[in-house]
Parts: sequence; structure tokens; C-alpha cells
Amino acid sequence: MSYKPHIQVRYQIDTDCQIPAGRTVVVRDQPGSRSVILLAPGHASEQLAQQITRLSGHQIVHGSWRQRWTTDGRMQRPAQGLGLAVSRWERVPGDMLPAGRIVLGVEHDGSCVWLIDEDECSRQLQNDMNDLLYRLAGDGLWLQVWFRRRPQLAGPGRYPLHAPPAAPLAQV
Repeated sequence: MSYKPHIQVRYQIDTDCQIPAGRTVVVRDQPGSRSVILLAPGHASEQLAQQITRLSGHQIVHGSWRQRWTTDGRMQRPAQGLGLAVSRWERVPGDMLPAGRIVLGVEHDGSCVWLIDEDECSRQLQNDMNDLLYRLAGDGLWLQVWFRRRPQLAGPGRYPLHAPPAAPLAQV
């Protein structure tokens, strides 16, 4: 029996003017464990949208990141600055990337840096995406899950504890 992914992520150029004025990227969570990341025309190439869809799709569906769905409006709230993980886009000269690639993910425990051909992504899109990733990875809306280690969640719709409780949980 073949595996059918239950989570889907897709980057696409926004042809329907859904991105608010002054922004270059927006995430739209959709029913059925799907997400669409809309990129403003003129700020990203179609090739970038296609390549990062393939890479991040693998990363989220089969790899080491899991999305906590944000249908409760958490994406519209300001970043809390929890610093749970780091993810960033970095623009680099295209000749620094493998032949035929315009995006490459470099991942370590607690971080993922996306190296992107500087000719395929505007500086404004890079900055807006980094603001978004600061919220997604930093506040735990997307969680990095390494093999042999599970994320510690405080439950659906709740946030993890950031400090130990003031009183002991058990009396000795």
C-alpha cells in the first residue's frame, strides 16, 4: 500500500491580488491540512515557487517539520518572540548553489536556513518572509521534529511553558 500524504504546502505567485498592500507574502491555511504561501508578483520567480514547494513539501510531509494549524487566528497576532526555532531566507549569488537549483535548505537542530538565488527573490520578499518565519518557527506554529525526539506540546491551542512553575509539582 502506498503512502498518501495528509499535509500539503504550496508556494505560488499571487495572481488574484490576495496579498495586502505593502506586503510580499502571506500564508493561507486551508481545510484538509493544506497551506498556500502566496508570493507577490515581481518579487519571486515562478521557478522559485516551484522549487521551494518541492523542498518544503518534502520537509513538512516526510521530513523534520510539522505544522500546527492556525485556523484560530494565531497567524494574525504579533510574534511573541519565544525563540523556539529559527528559520530564515538568505539571498546568495546563484553560482553558490548546486547546478539547476535556485533554493537549498540547510538544516540543523533548531534551525533551517533557505539559501535562495538572489536573482529569484527580492530583498523585500526576503525580509517579509523572515518576519513570517520568525512567527512560524520562533513561536512554534511550525515545529521541528528530529528523529528520536518528539516536540513537547502543551496541547491543542495552548502554548508551551517557558519557565518552570514557581511551586514544585510534587511534594516530597
